[in-house]
Amino acid sequence: MNCWFLGTSGPLGTATLKALLDGNAPITHVVIADDTPAATTSAPEASPLKVAIENNLFALAHLHDVSHSHLPDNGNAGIHDHIKSTATRLGRPTLIVVSCLGTILSREVLALASDGFYNVHPSRLPAYRGPSPAFWQLRDKASTGGVSVHRMTEHIDAGESVYREHVAWPDAIVEQLAEALAGAQAGQWLSGALARLTSLPPLAPADVDSYQSEPAAGDFDIDASKWTAPEALRFIRGTYWRRQPYHIHARNWHAIVVHASSVRERTANAAPVGTGDTVFLPMACGRELVAEGVLNPSD
Repeated sequence: MNCWFLGTSGPLGTATLKALLDGNAPITHVVIADDTPAATTSAPEASPLKVAIENNLFALAHLHDVSHSHLPDNGNAGIHDHIKSTATRLGRPTLIVVSCLGTILSREVLALASDGFYNVHPSRLPAYRGPSPAFWQLRDKASTGGVSVHRMTEHIDAGESVYREHVAWPDAIVEQLAEALAGAQAGQWLSGALARLTSLPPLAPADVDSYQSEPAAGDFDIDASKWTAPEALRFIRGTYWRRQPYHIHARNWHAIVVHASSVRERTANAAPVGTGDTVFLPMACGRELVAEGVLNPSD
């Protein structure tokens, strides 16, 4: 079985490949679509420690002694030409596992693997199709994440799923960790399923179909009458890396918050309080969010 991996060194792609290789999956070649190739690929004298601490696809392929190549252009034309030219050396791939790629593959590219391409997506498809499912699950106050493995088509995250499960989240969760947990779970499953992947029956859709694009500024707004303080704290901590201001508002006030630190019991005065760069914001269900920001009453 000539099974390849195609992806980038984001948390999802790295965790997927690591789980595959740790599980002795029959991956024969890794196509890496990172913008810049890692130094270790052109430096065979690099120390094992240096390679080991570089958490990327190049390091993983190097450590597991798997053939790998750098994809200089991750558009469809570049992917098509690279896979085709690499196949002249290694043989046509039977199946290609894709993770963290960000390109909608064309029919011509999808025909290059005899048994097709299978993508790892960090949600329970068809829910949360699109480029940032971890953000939208946090936005929807989800307590657990999800992951799917689906056969790729020319449409966004629309192919039939052969694997779909919930992913346990810790109380403190950020988008990158959510993706890494999803990739690790899918890669572990795939390591034992690659040989029978094409014979697995497609799963019936379990959740409502939904598609979300990259979040816009308005998607960071929080209605204090509908969000509890722990929910707001979790969302802000989980998405803080995006460096977007959070507009938290109620009927008679709003605040602009850049980060949140904790939750405390509400004081006798239910009005929001601003002290220096710290704001204490009364949220739904009787507790306050302690955050870094500025109080800006709407009246």
